[in-house]
Amino acid sequence: QATTAGGKRPLTEDAVTSLSLFNTKVTGEGLKALARLKNLETLTTHSDQVTDAVLKALREHNMLHVLSQATTAGGGVCSRPTP
Repeated sequence: QATTAGGKRPLTEDAVTSLSLFNTKVTGEGLKALARLKNLETLTTHSDQVTDAVLKALREHNMLHVLSQATTAGGGVCSRPTP
């Protein structure tokens, strides 16, 4: 589910500021498409979706900052602060 800064459904890729990938089968390869979302600020996923491949894909596209949370190897949750 994609939304704009105002919480509405975006009409263009440039309007997407938030994207939820809950209940999807996201892969590192699939995340390469996110590079087109130039104004993406927040990416929300289920913690078990954040694999090494996903992190690598986000890093390669300079998009690690959009990930809203991840789970550490020990099971702890790492959340980025909200502005």
